Amino acid sequence: MTDAKELEYIVKTRTDQQTGRPLRESWQLNTDRREFHRPDGGPTIRIWNGETGVLTTEEYHRFGVLDRVDGPALTRRDPKTAEVLTERWQHDHQLHRDGGAPAHWWKDPETKIIVGEEYWENGQRHRADGPAVIARDRETGEVTHEEYHVRGQQIFDRPSPPNVLDHDG
Repeated sequence: MTDAKELEYIVKTRTDQQTGRPLRESWQLNTDRREFHRPDGGPTIRIWNGETGVLTTEEYHRFGVLDRVDGPALTRRDPKTAEVLTERWQHDHQLHRDGGAPAHWWKDPETKIIVGEEYWENGQRHRADGPAVIARDRETGEVTHEEYHVRGQQIFDRPSPPNVLDHDG
């Protein structure tokens, strides 16, 4: 593949003709496949709400695939408040996030309660210190479902916390 900086790009923008506000921006390679890509690593797709002007969707692609090294590859926000409603961390064609945080999470748009969390490392559900999949009730926030996974394998017995030492005091 040719170095991305040597390639030509198509940048499309759409604005509201009455307000002048941006509505959509996209970056694509000028090739037969028209893959989303941006040479500086910035967002390849941005969508704003026409009424509020809030940036509601931001996507990062590398050669047509959702991908970002230093942040979420996909972010969606509430069109009125700009509160983040979902994040999806993806790198090298895989869901992935370091540091013990979920690679994919989402909130209920009305109650703003986080109703889903998934922990992934290198394309496999994985969490050593708790459930890798968590579902919550949209109204109460109570956990309704948990799954434990280690390196992609589901664990049906709840694992013990790692490195716990008993002391007799």
